[in-house]
Amino acid sequence: MSLPNQEGTEPSGSEIRQLATAAHSSKRLPLLSRRTFLSRGNRISSKVATMTLVLERMYDVYREYMVERRDMRSAHLPLAGSPWPLMLLLATYLYGVLHAGPRFMAQRKAYDLRKVIRVYNIVQVLINSVIFLWIVSHVGRLVEVTSERTVPRLVTSPF
Repeated sequence: MSLPNQEGTEPSGSEIRQLATAAHSSKRLPLLSRRTFLSRGNRISSKVATMTLVLERMYDVYREYMVERRDMRSAHLPLAGSPWPLMLLLATYLYGVLHAGPRFMAQRKAYDLRKVIRVYNIVQVLINSVIFLWIVSHVGRLVEVTSERTVPRLVTSPF
């Protein structure tokens, strides 16, 4: 079911693009119901109107939480400034795992990684043990309770 435009025909792609551009020209749009959207004189199909509203809302939520409310202390970090580096990294990983890796290993026999995995596990246990012992030995220095206050106060950070 679709609504005709002013000439009584189905709206063209350029008319829909013009409407979407006009809708996005304002900074922030409230989430409108399909009925409200169509009652404002927008002559496009019901499905297109619904999808336009969904995409607008997704864009508004993304902009609010990823741009306006972001913590500026972490904006300079490599993968926190924009979603695109992380998306590129993820796409590269998926390409390597799903396409390049199987093609590379197609004519090769499987590698024996038991020794490598055993060494890796031992190193992980040693590193985690050192970190645990360091934290336990510094607990007394991290929290200082003064005689005036009974609330613990963080004095130094372990990192």
